[in-house]
Amino acid sequence: MENELLNALAVRGCPVEQLLADTYMNREDFYVKMLGRLPASTAFARLGDAVAAGDANACFEAAHELKGLYATLGLTPAYDLCSRIVEAVRPLSGLADAPELFAALRPVHEELVALIAAV
Repeated sequence: MENELLNALAVRGCPVEQLLADTYMNREDFYVKMLGRLPASTAFARLGDAVAAGDANACFEAAHELKGLYATLGLTPAYDLCSRIVEAVRPLSGLADAPELFAALRPVHEELVALIAAV
């Protein structure tokens, strides 16, 4: 791949080549355009707010939305952490490990957003 962003994502464990072939018809330009959805999403901020407020329902909803976005974009490192948050709060009986998992997700998410925003 010639695109620096896609190479940077691949180095960080994102299955870029497979995703391009399976989902984006090998159209790097379209995939890069779709990656722009991550910085524009409010789901991460809503997740942080929900964790801070101790709101398991809002945490589940925001984490589930964010997990779907990470999956669609093939951002595996963030997807894996976000999936753990979804499963931690799925019973909606409390936040369980969500605060610690959110703290682990924050730098991964911020790094991905910074890479994408730099394009």
